[in-house]
Amino acid sequence: MQPAFGPRACLPGAIRGDSLRLQRHINGSKGVPVPSTPTTGAAIPATVAQLIAHLDAGIVAGTTPAGSRLESERKLAERHGVSRPVVREALRILQERGLVMAQPGRGTFVRELRPTGGAATPEILTRRGQVTARQLSAARIMLEGEAAALAAAKRTATDLKHMQALLDSLDATDNVIAKAEKDLAFHEAVLLAARNPVLQVMFGSIRSLSFALMLRSLGDRRVRDTGAPIHHAILAAIRRRDSGAARRQMIKHLSVAETHYGPDLDRPLAHILPPGAPAGSDIGAAHGGARR
Repeated sequence: MQPAFGPRACLPGAIRGDSLRLQRHINGSKGVPVPSTPTTGAAIPATVAQLIAHLDAGIVAGTTPAGSRLESERKLAERHGVSRPVVREALRILQERGLVMAQPGRGTFVRELRPTGGAATPEILTRRGQVTARQLSAARIMLEGEAAALAAAKRTATDLKHMQALLDSLDATDNVIAKAEKDLAFHEAVLLAARNPVLQVMFGSIRSLSFALMLRSLGDRRVRDTGAPIHHAILAAIRRRDSGAARRQMIKHLSVAETHYGPDLDRPLAHILPPGAPAGSDIGAAHGGARR
């Protein structure tokens, strides 16, 4: 799958492979949230990763509440059977992620996880059970509806060729994961054609959640058969440079969940992934493994 906005590393938190991205960013206490350093991408030693996973899970679940002080490096090292340099590295990475803050002479404190201006990412809110399919769909409608309208006005022949190739590939595969990857790539291509880097960054922030929702949709025959053909209507409108039609078709496509998801529409997104989906159990782990 081709990167949609230039080098994938430019997307916030993006990594190679969407299923791996889910595993790294939305998993719970039995996984390792991000097994590489945020700044260098270098692999984290297993002992450091395990300690990060433990501390991260407590912070995200709220068992280590905002404002509380973590144990000292010495106590953490003793409790987890690791060296103090391991603890120091784990705390440094948690601080880079915005989950904790170090106050000289006082210790390390948990930061408040707020959606606006805080350290809470869409993935963290999902792990907390605070994001539903309805909420994600509503956000995507507002974002991608306008992106489609802009794409119709600004697209190039190269954009059209790329989007058509993605849809051809999407239609040709029966593998749900491969379909989801091509589906995501098509939506990214629309964002690329819109020529608005702010919209691209906004989409990048919900990229992994969108992929998770696509897995749910493509695994449901009714949703798939209703929503997938609309991709071609979106592209046809963009090809005609009909911004109004492109917006309407994108909104129609993203609204399919509202009429076909049933009770799943208002359940936490972490609970509605199809059984066996990549990282599905990891997403649910923060909720005690609760599923359907």
